[in-house]
Amino acid sequence: MPRRDGWKKDDIGEKQWETSAVALTEYRDGVFYAVKKGRSTWYRIAASEEPFLSFYPTEGLLTKDVGISIDGSESTASYSFKNQSGGTSQYSLTIRRSTGRFTETFSAEGTPDTIHAGTCLIYR
Repeated sequence: MPRRDGWKKDDIGEKQWETSAVALTEYRDGVFYAVKKGRSTWYRIAASEEPFLSFYPTEGLLTKDVGISIDGSESTASYSFKNQSGGTSQYSLTIRRSTGRFTETFSAEGTPDTIHAGTCLIYR
């Protein structure tokens, strides 16, 4: 999350932004594999508004197949990867911030989507 005092304003003083560090931890087969670090920008329309982040990196920044979105109501992360069949799979996780309810989706070419939903055990 952005720092309370780190916001910069645009030329007319309305929109605000702050750059912060982003770290993505990758697990393979349930075991820690790597941490990928980068930078991203939080935005807000006014000081009284909830900040939001949309992070969809390009080649050379973290990994190009990751998307992250955080706003006042939910947090979403998505990731594409090559599966064992040689195709591409898509994973996404959305968490409703107010309730801790989540939806987790696995998609692969030529197969029906697998969807899990529930409530996070620990959510802050």
